[in-house]
Amino acid sequence: MAERIDLNAEVREFLRMRVTQILGEEQENRGQLKLSIKEAGDDIFCLLYDYQVKRGWKQIAESMAYMTGIERGTTYKMRERIRKCKR
Repeated sequence: MAERIDLNAEVREFLRMRVTQILGEEQENRGQLKLSIKEAGDDIFCLLYDYQVKRGWKQIAESMAYMTGIERGTTYKMRERIRKCKR
């Protein structure tokens, strides 16, 4: 079986790099950065969900639970709440 990849570590490293580039050491640069944590979470959910839908994969809710730790029922609720996710 292939090794599981921790995308959290990759996202953390990417954000650390970008925040350093944007903010540097200057407090005044804070106005240049915009990040909605909720929107980012929704975007990640949709990316993973839509990826599977577009490929016609089966048991998406179960896959989401395995990849993200989000329960199947929560996956269905999130899909309905986030209208931008394709079906």
